[in-house]
Amino acid sequence: MDPPGRVGRGLLVCGGDDWWGALEFLETGAWRGGDRGHGGGIVTLNFYDHQSAHPVELPLIEAAAAAALPGVLGCAGTEESALEGLEEIEITFVDDEAITQVHADFLDDATPTDVITFHHGEILISTETAARQAEAHGQPLQRELALYVIHGLLHLHGHTDLTEPERGVMHAAQDRLLASVWPEKS
Repeated sequence: MDPPGRVGRGLLVCGGDDWWGALEFLETGAWRGGDRGHGGGIVTLNFYDHQSAHPVELPLIEAAAAAALPGVLGCAGTEESALEGLEEIEITFVDDEAITQVHADFLDDATPTDVITFHHGEILISTETAARQAEAHGQPLQRELALYVIHGLLHLHGHTDLTEPERGVMHAAQDRLLASVWPEKS
């Protein structure tokens, strides 16, 4: 049994600047990528759920993150990338109260937000904010959560959304990546 709050773990193998697919879901809930004989490091995606406001379907979110990562690495942002040097990325789902506290403590803004990314490899996602946005955009909550994971990974790879035109570039990249790993139903 997983420790309290821990809901999943994924493993991806990279070879240099290329991330190799061949992902398979293991009974343990881990994702393992084959490196096909190339050298490189391993980044582990650890998922945690520290909220009870909305259910998080981890296998779907893990699959989307694993499938999106090669595309994320294929479109570096304008800032320095922290992603390529990380061995572990922690993705934690929280409620609005928790993300508001972190937003206030680290960004001097005491309001809830969707995603906060720390360059040491931590991504916080508010499920309550995601639920509101999913309803406003007419899409399933789990797809909105996958979008936020991709958004956080793009931040780790040097993307910023503080100013234009960078915001437009980042949002176009995240929308393209989400559509490639989780197409909208027509």
